[in-house]
Amino acid sequence: MSEWRRQRFPARCGYCGTPIDLGAPVLVLTLGRLEKRRCVACAGEAPPELPAIVLERPPAPPLTMVRFTPSMLPLDWKSRQAAEREPGEDDA
Repeated sequence: MSEWRRQRFPARCGYCGTPIDLGAPVLVLTLGRLEKRRCVACAGEAPPELPAIVLERPPAPPLTMVRFTPSMLPLDWKSRQAAEREPGEDDA
């Protein structure tokens, strides 16, 4: 299937390798999940009634890294339940 669109991200033509600018008309050839892009010079004249680019909202900012401290780690319930033992004391 082939469809004319406006380019939404920086790319190169799949035939001649020239860079395709954002918002430039591009022919998108689709075969299943595979998409090939062709510039106007390689694919021919684009239709004049192409819609404008609808920009999606910007991505969320990256999360900051946090150093873990011992107070942030989960409590060790098992050792708290076990009674303190003296070295050399047997399990009786």
